Amino acid sequence: MKKTAIYGLLGSLLLAGGVLLFSAGRSAKPSTLTEYKVWFGNPDNGFLKERTVKNIRYSVQHRPAELMLLNELKAMPQATSATVQSLKESYGNSEYFLLQFGPNGEGPQQGDLLKNLANNIEDHAELYRDLAFDINTRVRLVVAGDTLEPTLSHYEQGYELSANQRFLFAFPTGDRSTEDMTFIYDDQLLEAGRLKFRFQENTIPTLPI
Repeated sequence: MKKTAIYGLLGSLLLAGGVLLFSAGRSAKPSTLTEYKVWFGNPDNGFLKERTVKNIRYSVQHRPAELMLLNELKAMPQATSATVQSLKESYGNSEYFLLQFGPNGEGPQQGDLLKNLANNIEDHAELYRDLAFDINTRVRLVVAGDTLEPTLSHYEQGYELSANQRFLFAFPTGDRSTEDMTFIYDDQLLEAGRLKFRFQENTIPTLPI
């Protein structure tokens, strides 16, 4: 699959994803595609990690291939197991992670985070450029003793109703064991320092198709 096609796919997945709903306790096995998406948004299921630093809430969600192809499956109600396997293979030997950060509802940082940080239009434009083009240099994934750089990244911007900044990253894990992965974000923008989010192997529920 060409990189341009992958970028387009990542963008559509982010835009369609919206805000995931969180429920208390480990969720029951999802029986619909909508429940499947919600299941991965429950921190108790092990695929979402959260942390708050200086009134800024950071979250990282591990998105396995099954979750990544949900939107495609919604348009294919009669998809077979062979079709699902083919779609999973289109994502290659990579692991995907969604990074979000924004105000947690307390303290002075509220509303549009970038507008709060920028004193003028020029500062706002510089912040946007930094996030759009440089944040991938501050993100790494440690897996099986190797430190990996993202091969693809997508910055979602333009959501006026959301105070969060959202980024999707793909890491080329290949045939490495992914039982223990640590997502690292070196936050220079908000000076939170190096943030680490550890993901251990969790059972991925079967797609309800």
